[in-house]
Amino acid sequence: MNQWTVDWKVILNGDDISQDLRPYLMNISATDKAGISSDSCSLSLDDRAGQIKLPSAGHRLSVLLEGKKVFEGITDQPVSSSNRSGGQKLSIKAKGFDERSPVKQPLFFHKDDATLEEFLQGAAKKAGFNIKVAPAFKEIFRDYWSANGESFHSIGQRYAKELNGAFKIRDKTAVLLPLGADNGLPVLKCIYPGNIITWRLKPRDLRRAFTGSSVRYVDREKGKVVEVKRPYKEEEIEDPAFSDPVLNAIRSTVKDEDQAKELLKAREGQSKREKASGSITINFEPQAQAEALCTVEGIKQGIDGKYRVESRTHKAARGGGATTTLSVKEPQDGAGKREGAKPKTPTKKPALTGDGLNRNGRTGTQQ
Repeated sequence: MNQWTVDWKVILNGDDISQDLRPYLMNISATDKAGISSDSCSLSLDDRAGQIKLPSAGHRLSVLLEGKKVFEGITDQPVSSSNRSGGQKLSIKAKGFDERSPVKQPLFFHKDDATLEEFLQGAAKKAGFNIKVAPAFKEIFRDYWSANGESFHSIGQRYAKELNGAFKIRDKTAVLLPLGADNGLPVLKCIYPGNIITWRLKPRDLRRAFTGSSVRYVDREKGKVVEVKRPYKEEEIEDPAFSDPVLNAIRSTVKDEDQAKELLKAREGQSKREKASGSITINFEPQAQAEALCTVEGIKQGIDGKYRVESRTHKAARGGGATTTLSVKEPQDGAGKREGAKPKTPTKKPALTGDGLNRNGRTGTQQ
């Protein structure tokens, strides 16, 4: 049997069960995502003899790799799988919060003349959670907030999308914070040749590139719908193909000018973030976290630079080592910059021959 070369530990409800799992554990995968996705973890067990007792859901699971905690959450129902040519496997999956809780319960309530923090605190309390709202969002004021059959989880996701933020739930605490903010996380180094194993990077994603954004709001004093357009900064529009305006229009009509400005600011941040896409797999890096910055060096001009980590996945396997895969966005410091145009060497036109009637040379239409 292949032996583990990576130091790992699995703790279930406070008990270290690593020794009991050692004969069966085949793979570990732990993912940390920004945005609105929950952290997740998967343990793949060799159950070819069918001897493993089927575990129940709702247990608190912690996973450590090389002494660093890479996941903590609540287990889901296990998944059994097999095929004709392979042995039986059992997957134990977990998420950052308990999906059996009232987090998914539809809520019906509203709040007048309140801040976003006050509204979300009310929703969190009804679902049995606490929430921390970043200073950038907590003072957003509206005269009317409502939850019309939405769950606390859905409400948090809605405002995270609207404001270009990240909504995450870990255990009984939720957070809403802006994406791309200075967060003090360690900067990762990805060097080729060096710790980079594979990469696939698209430093300019034209599908998500815009020259500005627009939104419509109701001007109650004038009694009409007003459209507001905001062009992005010229340095953000790097591709010469955008000679004409391409606006990222918000489809719905919002209630007032203040909300329109909030959405325009969020769309500008989203456009900056979505300028690049791709992934980098490096040697296991326990410090890697979503929303950290990573520097890429040694590949080529236009690819090298800084990127924002959208998600991080640690993988470890029995009989092999451990790797870290980074999904990246938001290029900076040269990443996505086009190389300068190379000077062209002028070429002489060949002298014409023949009489211009396609005899012993080119015709007049071919000149």
